[in-house]
Amino acid sequence: MRLRYMLVHFCLDIQHCIKTKLLNEITFQTEDDGYSFLAKYIASNNNPSKIKQKILTQIKRTNSKLYDKHHAQLPLWVVICSKYQKQSSAQLRNSK
Repeated sequence: MRLRYMLVHFCLDIQHCIKTKLLNEITFQTEDDGYSFLAKYIASNNNPSKIKQKILTQIKRTNSKLYDKHHAQLPLWVVICSKYQKQSSAQLRNSK
């Protein structure tokens, strides 16, 4: 049980590092900001309205304050943070 708990925390640390690296790369190394990057991703999808609705539903489920503030124009960090928050909560619950 201790090993399982330790592995969950280890995985969460790796996930956090990857998220941070991704956001830094997009913010500082590309011409796009988090808003335009996500808008381009949604527009490049086969069904943009469906993918946007799926993203908005996920954000609303995990953090309604972020949804209320950013549902009109989504920045990338909101999507990544809401996904990270959802996975982290589930992983910590399952590890106990």
